[in-house]
Amino acid sequence: MVDATFTPNSEDKSAWDMEGIDRSKGALGIRSHYIIRRNGDVEKGREIDEVCCTGEHQVDKESILILLVGTDKFTKAQAGAVNGLVEYLQDKFPEAGPAFMVDVDEPERTSY
Repeated sequence: MVDATFTPNSEDKSAWDMEGIDRSKGALGIRSHYIIRRNGDVEKGREIDEVCCTGEHQVDKESILILLVGTDKFTKAQAGAVNGLVEYLQDKFPEAGPAFMVDVDEPERTSY
Protein backbone atom coordinates (compact mmCIF):
# COMPACT_ATOMS: atom_id res chain seq x y z
CA MET A 1 0.00 0.00 0.00
CA VAL A 2 1.32 3.43 -0.94
CA ASP A 3 -0.02 6.39 0.96
CA ALA A 4 1.02 9.87 2.07
CA THR A 5 2.30 11.15 5.41
CA PHE A 6 -0.21 14.04 5.19
CA THR A 7 2.45 16.46 6.34
CA PRO A 8 2.88 19.83 4.56
CA ASN A 9 4.30 19.44 1.04
CA SER A 10 6.88 22.10 1.92
CA GLU A 11 8.36 20.03 4.78
CA ASP A 12 10.62 17.03 4.43
CA LYS A 13 10.31 14.34 7.10
CA SER A 14 12.70 11.48 7.84
CA ALA A 15 11.82 8.03 9.15
CA TRP A 16 13.01 9.29 12.55
CA ASP A 17 10.60 12.25 12.34
CA MET A 18 7.74 9.99 11.31
CA GLU A 19 8.43 7.59 14.17
CA GLY A 20 8.11 10.51 16.60
CA ILE A 21 4.81 11.54 15.01
CA ASP A 22 3.50 7.96 15.11
CA ARG A 23 4.55 7.51 18.75
CA SER A 24 2.82 10.77 19.68
CA LYS A 25 -0.37 9.23 18.27
CA GLY A 26 0.01 6.11 20.44
CA ALA A 27 1.88 3.72 18.11
CA LEU A 28 4.68 1.64 19.59
CA GLY A 29 7.03 2.70 16.81
CA ILE A 30 7.00 3.77 13.20
CA ARG A 31 3.89 2.42 11.48
CA SER A 32 5.24 2.09 7.96
CA HIS A 33 7.83 -0.14 6.35
CA TYR A 34 9.31 2.56 4.10
CA ILE A 35 9.34 6.36 3.98
CA ILE A 36 10.14 8.16 0.71
CA ARG A 37 11.47 11.64 1.34
CA ARG A 38 10.91 14.67 -0.90
CA ASN A 39 14.33 14.19 -2.57
CA GLY A 40 13.53 10.53 -3.37
CA ASP A 41 15.63 8.97 -0.62
CA VAL A 42 14.08 5.73 0.64
CA GLU A 43 14.35 5.16 4.38
CA LYS A 44 13.56 1.95 6.22
CA GLY A 45 10.82 1.99 8.84
CA ARG A 46 9.53 -1.28 10.29
CA GLU A 47 11.11 -4.58 9.43
CA ILE A 48 9.46 -6.12 6.38
CA ASP A 49 8.14 -9.07 8.41
CA GLU A 50 6.53 -6.83 11.05
CA VAL A 51 2.84 -6.06 10.66
CA CYS A 52 2.35 -2.33 10.17
CA CYS A 53 0.14 -0.44 12.57
CA THR A 54 -3.41 -0.48 11.34
CA GLY A 55 -4.67 2.89 12.58
CA GLU A 56 -6.46 4.57 9.68
CA HIS A 57 -5.11 2.04 7.17
CA GLN A 58 -6.97 -1.16 6.40
CA VAL A 59 -4.04 -3.54 6.13
CA ASP A 60 -3.40 -7.20 6.80
CA LYS A 61 -0.35 -9.17 7.90
CA GLU A 62 0.86 -9.42 4.30
CA SER A 63 0.71 -5.69 3.53
CA ILE A 64 3.74 -3.47 3.08
CA LEU A 65 3.14 0.20 3.82
CA ILE A 66 5.12 2.81 1.87
CA LEU A 67 4.60 6.46 2.79
CA LEU A 68 5.43 9.39 0.53
CA VAL A 69 6.34 12.52 2.50
CA GLY A 70 3.78 15.20 1.70
CA THR A 71 0.06 15.48 1.25
CA ASP A 72 -0.89 15.74 -2.42
CA LYS A 73 2.00 17.12 -4.49
CA PHE A 74 4.79 14.59 -4.84
CA THR A 75 8.12 15.12 -6.57
CA LYS A 76 9.46 13.33 -9.62
CA ALA A 77 12.20 11.95 -7.38
CA GLN A 78 9.54 10.44 -5.09
CA ALA A 79 7.69 8.95 -8.05
CA GLY A 80 10.86 7.34 -9.36
CA ALA A 81 11.78 6.03 -5.91
CA VAL A 82 8.37 4.54 -5.14
CA ASN A 83 8.10 2.96 -8.57
CA GLY A 84 11.57 1.42 -8.15
CA LEU A 85 10.74 0.21 -4.65
CA VAL A 86 7.48 -1.37 -5.82
CA GLU A 87 9.34 -3.16 -8.63
CA TYR A 88 11.97 -4.40 -6.14
CA LEU A 89 9.28 -5.67 -3.75
CA GLN A 90 7.39 -7.38 -6.58
CA ASP A 91 10.60 -9.19 -7.57
CA LYS A 92 11.24 -10.15 -3.94
CA PHE A 93 7.64 -11.29 -3.40
CA PRO A 94 6.44 -12.59 -6.79
CA GLU A 95 3.30 -14.07 -5.23
CA ALA A 96 2.09 -10.56 -4.33
CA GLY A 97 -0.71 -9.04 -6.32
CA PRO A 98 -0.34 -6.14 -8.74
CA ALA A 99 0.59 -2.70 -7.50
CA PHE A 100 -0.08 0.71 -8.96
CA MET A 101 2.68 3.10 -9.89
CA VAL A 102 2.73 6.73 -8.81
CA ASP A 103 2.17 9.47 -11.36
CA VAL A 104 3.24 12.89 -10.11
CA ASP A 105 1.01 14.57 -12.66
CA GLU A 106 -2.15 13.43 -10.87
CA PRO A 107 -3.53 16.52 -9.11
CA GLU A 108 -5.26 14.77 -6.24
CA ARG A 109 -4.18 12.07 -3.81
CA THR A 110 -4.97 8.50 -4.75
CA SER A 111 -4.62 5.46 -2.52
CA TYR A 112 -2.70 2.59 -4.02
